[in-house]
Amino acid sequence: MNLFQTKVKPLSRDEAKSDSEKEIEEQRKTLIKNFSSYTTLHGFHFLLDSSPMPRRVLWTALVVFGLVFFFIQLVMSYGKLRARESILAKGVERPMNVLYPAVTICNQNMMRKSKITGTAAQRYLDQLDHIKASLSRVNRTNERFETEEMVRLYGHNITDMLWECNFMNKPCSHKDFAMRYTSYSRGLCYTFNSGANGSPIGQATTSGTRTSLSLRLNAESDEYYGPFSYDATGFKLAVHDQNEIPNMDEDAFDISPGFLTNIRIRREKEINLPSPYRSECGSRDLSNAPKYSMSGCIYECYSKIIADKCKCRVLGMALNGLNVTQFCTSDEIINCVSTTYLELNPAMCDCPKPCRALHYKIQLSLAYFPSDHLWDSIFPVLLNFTELVKVNTTGKSQDEVLLQIQEALRKQIAQVQIYYETLLTDVLEEKPAYGISEFGSDVGGNMGLFLGCSLLTFCEFIDLVFMLCLHRHRLRKEAKERQARAAIQDD
Repeated sequence: MNLFQTKVKPLSRDEAKSDSEKEIEEQRKTLIKNFSSYTTLHGFHFLLDSSPMPRRVLWTALVVFGLVFFFIQLVMSYGKLRARESILAKGVERPMNVLYPAVTICNQNMMRKSKITGTAAQRYLDQLDHIKASLSRVNRTNERFETEEMVRLYGHNITDMLWECNFMNKPCSHKDFAMRYTSYSRGLCYTFNSGANGSPIGQATTSGTRTSLSLRLNAESDEYYGPFSYDATGFKLAVHDQNEIPNMDEDAFDISPGFLTNIRIRREKEINLPSPYRSECGSRDLSNAPKYSMSGCIYECYSKIIADKCKCRVLGMALNGLNVTQFCTSDEIINCVSTTYLELNPAMCDCPKPCRALHYKIQLSLAYFPSDHLWDSIFPVLLNFTELVKVNTTGKSQDEVLLQIQEALRKQIAQVQIYYETLLTDVLEEKPAYGISEFGSDVGGNMGLFLGCSLLTFCEFIDLVFMLCLHRHRLRKEAKERQARAAIQDD
């Protein structure tokens, strides 16, 4: 036995704990110092090396200022991202062929005078006639009429109005027009190229009059009667997409007899963004159309508002989705429907813009029809049409007959040509003004400008925190094991 052997006293629990904390602190300082030597955050190593104090203070201030300005720019960029602002980008598509639009035509007059004289239809029009009412020539009965049935029986028929029809240099007829009720004041309307009931939709492969729809229409102006015929003689015409329901009372063009009306079409495609962008495009299920359109949605909405308030419906309103079936009386039309219609606004309806929509921009030009130089050459032919244009030739010279035929035709006949000005399609596309890619570019640029770092630099700091936690956990675990051994030795 060595008499000089010294017995080593085991560490107490407090001493072991103190040593453990010191070791953790030393390891932390070592990790951070090593980190400062390899991190890509510019200037960070100056804060921890053995540089003079003024130099470290200067670099600390520079790093702090860089962080402050970076976070200011980050907040501004995030604000721009959350604003969800958008811009409109205009472009052009060059398709090889395009669908020909639908064309809806209505006579300016609702029902024919010769058909309604002495009938309930005449009483219906008389009771709505504001001129006769002002002259006290109307005996109001507030009678309820089956308006749709009357218009179907007594309205202007496409077989009588359509004198000539050519589509893409091929003859067409009244069979190519689908009947529809889309106008409160005009009655029957007819749509060409509607695609209804699976009928084929025409396509244009070139622009110009070679692929035009050419119509010669008879306004039957001698059949005009009632308040809806006071405004004009001729037709209402709308060019629209097959999925849209045109508003013939508000948006259609007036076509006048005695003129050749050239209608040049340009297609415009609109692409919108959904919420949270301002356009908030979307769609709804419609009861009266298989595909959503904003015009169809507003049409149903207005119909429902009028039906709910007036407890009746008028011609041209949506059929499906209403809780009323009876038509309005003249008093209900004057006192309720007319006043309610003035209050209607699209903002009252939940009808978002469609995310994709096709519009047709129209440009009209007029020419006197027919030319004065045409009369002499076609005069023999015109003599065969005296009954059709209702001219009395008894006891009149040829010059007088010709003059009467000219006047009658120019009061009755309208020539219309509808064709594509160009097949090019204007595209208006709504795009994010500031998206996630722009946000990332701004953040990355500001990080490089103010701190000289990148996204991976933040990963380095995350890695440092993870390593500190890992070392702390390991050292604490080792310290606990030493404490446990010390406790055993004490015992």
